[in-house]
Amino acid sequence: MKKHKVVFLLFLLFFWNVQLLAANEGKGIANIFPQKLELMTKDSWSSAPLSTNSAFDKLSRYDAVWCAQLIARHNPKAWAFIRRNEPDILMLHYISGCSVQIDGGFVCLDYNYINKHHPEWFLLADNKNADRGDYKYNNKRIRWNSEDKKHSYYNRFYLDVANKEFQTWAAQEILNLVKGSGQVGTGAYDGVAMDNVYVGRRLHKRFQFKYPNWKYADDYAGWSKGYSDYLKTVKQVLNKHGFILVANHNPAGEDRAGEDQTWGTFYDSVDGLLSEQSLKSGWNKDSYFTGDKWLAAIERHEEVLKKGLINWWACHPEGEHQRDEDIFMYTYCSWLLIREPGKSLYSMHATKFPSRNGSWCDEYDLPIGLPVSKRYLQNNCWLREYNNGIIIVNPTKGKQKIIMDPQRLWLDWSSKKSVGEIDMPPRSGRILLPTPYKPE
Repeated sequence: MKKHKVVFLLFLLFFWNVQLLAANEGKGIANIFPQKLELMTKDSWSSAPLSTNSAFDKLSRYDAVWCAQLIARHNPKAWAFIRRNEPDILMLHYISGCSVQIDGGFVCLDYNYINKHHPEWFLLADNKNADRGDYKYNNKRIRWNSEDKKHSYYNRFYLDVANKEFQTWAAQEILNLVKGSGQVGTGAYDGVAMDNVYVGRRLHKRFQFKYPNWKYADDYAGWSKGYSDYLKTVKQVLNKHGFILVANHNPAGEDRAGEDQTWGTFYDSVDGLLSEQSLKSGWNKDSYFTGDKWLAAIERHEEVLKKGLINWWACHPEGEHQRDEDIFMYTYCSWLLIREPGKSLYSMHATKFPSRNGSWCDEYDLPIGLPVSKRYLQNNCWLREYNNGIIIVNPTKGKQKIIMDPQRLWLDWSSKKSVGEIDMPPRSGRILLPTPYKPE
């Protein structure tokens, strides 16, 4: 048998000896949208639900679920069982913070109420040249997708979240959503997961470019403060009743000049942040950050943690749907560099994984234990030590070499080989695990 296979088998023995520690520590792995096969017998929402025990086995591995109403809607028995037996799993009700849809949508507030009683809460595409009655007409409002009339979001409209009356109403509506009715499948959530949080100059400019005459086109401060006030109002109402607010907003980091005040206000308005496309600039086609941009994002995420907030990474593969091994290891290991148990969450969201294992990756089960150091720099790479492993990230565009302790070899999880030194490809992450091997 080859030497590296012997080392790997020895590692498996080590794995079984320490897996209990890993099971008790909380891995920080979270689920954005539960996959159909985690809830249903077939890859279809119209199929029969999984048995309660099967769904529980799949979903109880996670420490948090962003869109937990999928569980309540499609497998209510499993939902009730999980809530009763794993109450510490953070279950959030996912909503859009600033839009409503004519057909109600899956994540929107009540369009019919707003349209009938408060049409002035809609944002107009041309506010400068509007008449008072224009709020009543769909063709005058800012649409989510104004180009494609056949798109499901064509009849989805943006709201003036800076409006104080809207804030008061929305906070109560959101509270009612997370409280549930107490019936099977509609029990209370732990809080709200708010999407479409458009705070910051980058997002403000996106609106301004498309709608140069919208209400806040020349009032960035008013829009920014108004949105933060809205979040703060929702947070206060939720917190009063024991619920939390986690908002989707990406702390890219390179925007620090001139944006610190905005971020400071934002931190005070939420209980946590989910950063979609973490270590990446939103939904544009830029690649994942390297160099100074990577470090700026890491430092911003550390700032979130220092504020005592939940820091949730939602990463996506660069390829279409399938899990991208290189990107997964790069983002997951970057997250492990700054992970704080109890506050840090990680998700790799892909609609198709290479197994029927839902959104779960084998690396989540590695028994690395808890962090025992801060991240530190070695040969242009960042390292962090855990009880039972070492994390290495090369955020540069060039290959780097890391020389380990000469008195022992480590198992490189990616190659399954025992190593004393490791070549780190550009933009890469690696997990090293201890082996019993020691040279004579």
